[in-house]
Amino acid sequence: MAVTNHIARHNHVIDWEGVKVIDGENNTALRKLRESVAIAKERRVMNRDEGGYQLSPIYRPLFTAGNQSGSKPAL
Repeated sequence: MAVTNHIARHNHVIDWEGVKVIDGENNTALRKLRESVAIAKERRVMNRDEGGYQLSPIYRPLFTAGNQSGSKPAL
């Protein structure tokens, strides 16, 4: 539903053939944490939640610091 809303709102065409997995993790708990960190680091997301793990707001500056130009800080 979020993708459909994004397409309708921004008139974007999704390149389904060019979709790629950006990261992988076999450990479920670690995968949920990594997902939440990736969502927190991204400035423009379609995600409607914070991922599988709710990060404390105290960490937010770490994920957004130096991200003014679109670059992502290392974790």
